[in-house]
Amino acid sequence: MPTSEHDPAFDEWFAQLCTSSGLTQGSHHGRIDYRAAGKIVANAEDDGAVTLKVPLEEQHALLHQHPDLVRLPAGWSKYGWTTVRLQSLERTHVRELLASAIETVTSARQPDR
Repeated sequence: MPTSEHDPAFDEWFAQLCTSSGLTQGSHHGRIDYRAAGKIVANAEDDGAVTLKVPLEEQHALLHQHPDLVRLPAGWSKYGWTTVRLQSLERTHVRELLASAIETVTSARQPDR
């Protein structure tokens, strides 16, 4: 994943998007995260990327459409966890990804991880 300039304004916009979507801000291993019903939906990474839990089909589509913006966290990607440089995507796409992540995490039929 390229190391483009980290955009603090995007971080602020994303934080507002998360909280306006009903997520609460917390912390996981010293990094900011956003939770629904106590479960992590999104986790901010040190390089400005965000790790989200999305359906595996969506994960594969993201990898195909944006291979330079996506990486898979070892061991966790099989559960749908996907790291994306969101600030490089259209904001509409970011909103859609967050909505998908919220649905994935809060859905009763999904594994607990």
